[in-house]
Amino acid sequence: MFKGRSVIEIMVLWFSFIVGFILLATGGTISIVKLLHPETNMDRATDTLFTAITIVLGALLGMLTVRGAATTDMRQRPGEDHSADLRQGVNEEEAIDITDRTE
Repeated sequence: MFKGRSVIEIMVLWFSFIVGFILLATGGTISIVKLLHPETNMDRATDTLFTAITIVLGALLGMLTVRGAATTDMRQRPGEDHSADLRQGVNEEEAIDITDRTE
């Protein structure tokens, strides 16, 4: 599962797993409390949970956007015109991978 991934990718995966687990556990706890005690006001807890989910999704989408832009920028050097490469496809042998990989 982790073979060929950078250390940063592994850390992001673990962080995402932990945050996802905590969000699911919090949602499950809110559901159980609401089922056992329907008169309990859980509006603030629910709002906080949805805010946390929105923040995590925003951070994830931001990370994917930056990673995509970084991958595109890595394949170009300043001052070079790669419009012909984009029409014909980028030669993968010329792309340089500067990230450390796990074994």
